[in-house]
This record gives sequence, C-alpha cells and structure tokens, in this order.
Amino acid sequence: MPTTDESQESAVMERAGLNAEQFDVDANLVKAIFRLLIELNKVEQRESR
Repeated sequence: MPTTDESQESAVMERAGLNAEQFDVDANLVKAIFRLLIELNKVEQRESR
C-alpha cells in the first residue's frame, strides 16, 4: 500500500478546515498543523518499512 494517498489527504484537510471554521478557530493554522502531522506520519511509515 502506498504511503501517500492524495485524495484522502485532501479530504482530511477539507474536513479540518470546515471543523476549524465551525469552532471559530483559524482554519489556516489548523490546516498547517494537520499538514505537519500528515508529513510526520509519512516519515514514520517510510522508516518502519
């Protein structure tokens, strides 16, 4: 299974932005945090193969 699933990442980012707006939180900040978490997760997955 590939480490990167761009469509899933896009869906996660979209939901993160929508949820941030719903709770009156800066959507760009939330998306940046999610982007970082996704990238860190990919690094971990690559290293454990």
